[in-house]
Amino acid sequence: MLQVNLDTGLDGSVAQQRLWKNGMNTSGAAKKSSVHISPRIMMMAVVTVASVAFLDFVEMNAFIVVFLLYGIMDRIQTTKTNAILDAMHNTALSQCTVIRDGHQHVIASKLLVVGDIVVLTGGDQVPADMRLVSITHLKANETVLMGEQEDVEKKHAVHTESLTPDNMVFALTSVTAGEAIGVVVATGQSTLGGSIAKRLKGESKMSVIRRLLGTFQSTRTPLQHALYRLSQNLIVAGLGVLVLMVCIRLARGNRDPRRVYDMAWEQTLVLALAIVVSALPITLPSAVAISVICTGISGSLTKGELIAVKVWGDSVEYDITEPVVGSKGDILRDGVSQVKSNIQVRATLLSSALCSNANTQKSLTKSTQTPTDQLWEAPLVVAAAKAGIWREEVSETFKRVAEVPFSSSRKMMITVNELPAGMTFENVPLPADATLVANVKGAPNYILKNCTQYVRANGSVGSLRASDRTSILEAVDELSSQALRVLAVAIRPMAELPYSGDEEDIDIKFESLCQPLIFVGLMASIDPAREGVKDSIKKARDASVRTVMITGDYHKTAVAIAKNIDLLPVGADCDEEAIDCGILRPNGKYLMEHDLDEITSRVSVFARAKPEDKIEIVKSLQRQGHVAAMTGDGVNDAPALKEADIGVAMGIAGTAVAKGASDMILTDDNFCSIVSAVEKGREIYANIQRFVCFLLTRCLGQVAIVFISVAIGLPDALRPLQILVFNVFISGLAAIALSLEKGDGTVMTQCPRPRHQQVVNKRLWVLVLINTLLMTVGALIVFLVGLSWNFGGEVSMNGIMTDILRSDSNKKIRDAVCRRWLGISRGWRDVADCWGLNWRHGLAIPSDVLCYRMNDNCVDDGIARAQAMTFIYLTILEVLRMYSARSLTRSMFWGASANKAMLWAAVGAISVTVALIVIPKVRDIFGFARLEWFLWLLPIALAVVAAVIIEGIKRFYRVN
Repeated sequence: MLQVNLDTGLDGSVAQQRLWKNGMNTSGAAKKSSVHISPRIMMMAVVTVASVAFLDFVEMNAFIVVFLLYGIMDRIQTTKTNAILDAMHNTALSQCTVIRDGHQHVIASKLLVVGDIVVLTGGDQVPADMRLVSITHLKANETVLMGEQEDVEKKHAVHTESLTPDNMVFALTSVTAGEAIGVVVATGQSTLGGSIAKRLKGESKMSVIRRLLGTFQSTRTPLQHALYRLSQNLIVAGLGVLVLMVCIRLARGNRDPRRVYDMAWEQTLVLALAIVVSALPITLPSAVAISVICTGISGSLTKGELIAVKVWGDSVEYDITEPVVGSKGDILRDGVSQVKSNIQVRATLLSSALCSNANTQKSLTKSTQTPTDQLWEAPLVVAAAKAGIWREEVSETFKRVAEVPFSSSRKMMITVNELPAGMTFENVPLPADATLVANVKGAPNYILKNCTQYVRANGSVGSLRASDRTSILEAVDELSSQALRVLAVAIRPMAELPYSGDEEDIDIKFESLCQPLIFVGLMASIDPAREGVKDSIKKARDASVRTVMITGDYHKTAVAIAKNIDLLPVGADCDEEAIDCGILRPNGKYLMEHDLDEITSRVSVFARAKPEDKIEIVKSLQRQGHVAAMTGDGVNDAPALKEADIGVAMGIAGTAVAKGASDMILTDDNFCSIVSAVEKGREIYANIQRFVCFLLTRCLGQVAIVFISVAIGLPDALRPLQILVFNVFISGLAAIALSLEKGDGTVMTQCPRPRHQQVVNKRLWVLVLINTLLMTVGALIVFLVGLSWNFGGEVSMNGIMTDILRSDSNKKIRDAVCRRWLGISRGWRDVADCWGLNWRHGLAIPSDVLCYRMNDNCVDDGIARAQAMTFIYLTILEVLRMYSARSLTRSMFWGASANKAMLWAAVGAISVTVALIVIPKVRDIFGFARLEWFLWLLPIALAVVAAVIIEGIKRFYRVN
């Protein structure tokens, strides 16, 4: 039915046809909503609706245009953000190894089709439902389907009464140990997990409502929650001010002189709603506050490219020349080749090659070799190939009959191979009845305790005495102190398997095979340190971020590597700063919490660590108040990745399970990238602080300006449309430019922020409130002076309206005469509509009256002039604040030209302001009026004075 060859897999063309017919191997997750509705957009819509109800036609259309522009900007930003997130998601897509056209390929799991042959290994996520055709001690975690926490061992026998038969694995589950080959029998929603999800899709009306409401919610990081709470508090405060403003204006009976026949509550409502818009939550990125980085060695601190450089046996050390992959090389002692004559060396290389799953590809001349997989095993098969021992060939000669895969608890791997009749094991004398040989490789201390004999340099086998054990352990220490990773190699000749042929329990097999062993030799490999690791560790140390090495390597190996990369500085006390993890659990149980905390507070290198040790170390660091990042790549690392504040999985070497348990994936497996992420996170956080403080000052300042002007009976300092234009095009441009600021380069010289520190701390609140005070006082001074210069010293609405709206008069506001100051040379002049009042009947116009244009009035014009001056002050101050906010300590002139976006924002903001006030039709729409040149000087001068005060306060903070 599946029409597939189990050896060669599907043809590529057949796979494409099936993919086209049956679709992608996906879960059919709900599509993302194409409609984006943010609280800010919703509130702006409310303001726009209010403008339609209460404002005139021109203002209403201006509101709608601004609203649409803002909506477009918001949508563009959201689309860009989603595109970035999609790109990040695609880098972490699940992949699997399939056999097609007779070759292994790594493809995206979503491209799997029914009939594909898939290779599974420990740590893989099962990409589809599969029937297993080859099983090597495979265990799977099926918790997601069955709820059982224990791993399920897979066998060829079928238990038909089980929902998950033993000869099948299922999508959504994961492989925890062993290897297998399976044929895909179901993909997508046809899988067992997919069918369960499909049955759950029947929704009640209420669940549909909940789902629809859920589209308006988003998953937020802790930082975004803090920002959201801050914004919500501002909204509540803003709404409170709104209600208070309406009550005050109604109580005082004040109305806007420019809209004297409108209801007071209508005028105030639209104004207050425009203010509230500026206090709405803003979507911002997450940041990190890491204070400890817990990392392994291979691939993160080192290149992850092990190269075998030494062989050791019977107290003799041999050098592997030209050890790099792809070279011919040799194995020498005192310059003499050992590859043909030394029985002990050849036996070590043969056993290590047989106890490996890595392959080599050789040229026709057999002069070069390249491993195709397996970090730890690659150097072993490459070294063996230099002696002419090709794994592919010897595996055919010594056929494998059993395997116990490596595990972090056993610390060794075992294979059982046939010993062909009439053949020797590289001339090592074995018992005459031996038909099988177990090949063992792993941690030296674990293997050595199970050895009773050893192979001498001449190939003979002798009893392993205490002095021999001491010599071997000293050799391990010596090699490890050179930052070499050491593996021990041993064999066990057997007449037959020491367990039943149908035995499938991996632990029983291990216990039966692991002793007694014959020690053969040691293999030592080096994993060169990554470029830049030393500098990254120093940078982290300067930033008060501890780097902690947690590794399964031998203690002396870990210490040597730590010294090479300056993790342990010169002169460090290795007994104090580097320990074997056995110290943490002396009797099989972990120390008391306070004892653990004392150790983890000072130790930088933890050797011989088990997966559960990582969890205890992370918990201990967290108890001390640290924010811990943990790296990992294997299945057993997943719990520690989950436990850490930030789990970091390796993108190249990491298993699917580790990636699924992590918060971050390193695409290059490089420790330097973690430090760079910390630096970038701090820069982002500093940017967010600057950004929030900048906008917070604007929000509070606007509320204070408008509220105070209403409370003391002034005309509105700004009109609703002017506030909206300022927020979007003046402050908005400045905020965007500020968000692109790269920082002042000091973030990695500061201590990590406390875990629960607020985005706006006490020190920042002081700066915000001082900035708000300067913004408010300056704007009110400018507005009051503007009113006074246009109404003969009157500033209050009652004073302005006294002679205009008398109960016993039929005069209209258009008939008013205002007194305006026109500068030192021209002094005070009355301003009026020369076509109004008595002069429209042809009477002589007094010489001290300044004629105003027909069909307009001095009240509208006077208030508009004062509002224009206030707008200029706020614009110039916003531009200066933008430059000042780049750093909370450094001068605004420091690196002022580095951020080109700020220059364009400054030019744009000033240009918009000039256009709003100078261009006749534009200023009429937005409620401004033409200003004489000297009326520009006051707001500009006061804005500069305010900026100087702000810089002085920053200098005070810098000094103190």
